[in-house]
Amino acid sequence: MQRSDAVTEALLASVPPFGTPPFGTGGAGARHGAGHPQQHRAAVGAAPQWAHRLAPVAPRNGFGVAALCLALVGLPFALIPLTGIVAALLGALAVVFGLLGCSRARRGVATNRTMSAIGTALGLITLGVGVAGVVILVRATGAFVGDLEDLGVRLPAAAPAADISTAPGYTFRLSGSAPGATVMWSVDGSSGGDQAGRLPWDRTIGGAQDGSGSSTLTAYTNPGSGGDLTCTITGSDGRVLDTRTARPTGGAAGSAAVTCSALG
Repeated sequence: MQRSDAVTEALLASVPPFGTPPFGTGGAGARHGAGHPQQHRAAVGAAPQWAHRLAPVAPRNGFGVAALCLALVGLPFALIPLTGIVAALLGALAVVFGLLGCSRARRGVATNRTMSAIGTALGLITLGVGVAGVVILVRATGAFVGDLEDLGVRLPAAAPAADISTAPGYTFRLSGSAPGATVMWSVDGSSGGDQAGRLPWDRTIGGAQDGSGSSTLTAYTNPGSGGDLTCTITGSDGRVLDTRTARPTGGAAGSAAVTCSALG
């Protein structure tokens, strides 16, 4: 029992009191590590030399580079009015990226302050010239459209369709007591025909009436249909150029045939 108390007292005596410096820095712990004080201090002091060392951060120069590239690409488009809209868009992007690049350079994040400033300036030039090109293009287009409209007004209007009632021509008329007839005509070498199922029958055919034109109207009834036929050719001025009447011949099965002709 006395031996156990002695061991306990020895263990308690080996524990440093509260607030005593750690092992190897002095006090009770220094007695246990007195043989290697320099090695322990070197090991303890080496930690801050590498643990708190910060890695270098690469500069963020992307905005400045993008601004300069966009401005250089947009400048050729700005010189052509037709592509002014492309130049304006590229110039606007260059200005935005250039301003962002200058902001980064002021905060020390980027190192290309000069490149960002040049990109911003060229972007403003590209934007201005591009907008001017768009304005010129819009005005030129409006002037061109106006010229086309003026040209269209000066052009003679298309001639209206000729009115059959007033245009030179012949009016053919077939009448009589016959129930119907087969009709054929010719005007200035052109011919045509029709089946008149009921009389009277009228048709106006265009043709020259300057003294060199000619017209012919021929009609006949079906055999046995009976009835007489009267043909009339009238000029465009209302003058009757020719009129004739025919009665059926050949008895009950006969037919009537009539022909009118005129020289205009």
